[in-house]
Parts: sequence; structure tokens; C-alpha cells
Amino acid sequence: MRSGNNGVEKTQGGWDVETLTEQIFCDLQEAFTHAMIREVLIELATKYERARIQNYVPILIRREAIEQLHAMQAFYPQTARV
Repeated sequence: MRSGNNGVEKTQGGWDVETLTEQIFCDLQEAFTHAMIREVLIELATKYERARIQNYVPILIRREAIEQLHAMQAFYPQTARV
């Protein structure tokens, strides 16, 4: 497993933060910067780091990240790219 500059593992259970970042970036039609998406993913990764079964973690993190980003956009429209 690789570690990023912030000490959080960048690959966990067979998934990669950068890959998920790019997928969400495209899914949300580039509404958020890669840095914003990555920050949300890294925060969520800590929530699931002790999950006994890691197979579904990428799916759960992706869903939660998209929900969080949509919520950020609804409450703080300036967070999204214009």
C-alpha cells in the first residue's frame, strides 16, 4: 500500500483514491476540483479503514462522497466550480 503526503494510505483494499477521484470528477461533470474530491475521499477513507470486509468499501465511499459533494453544492454553491 502506498502512502500519500498526509500519511493516509492512498490504496486500500484494492481501490485507489486517485482513480475514485477521477471517476467522481467525471461523474459530476467537473463541478468540483480534484483536490476537493480527494479531500472528501480521504476523510471518508478513515471511516472505513477498519472495516472487516473491504470489498464494498470503494462503493460505499464513492456513494458517500457524491452525497457529501452534492450537499456542499446545495449549502455552499460557491464550493462548486463555475
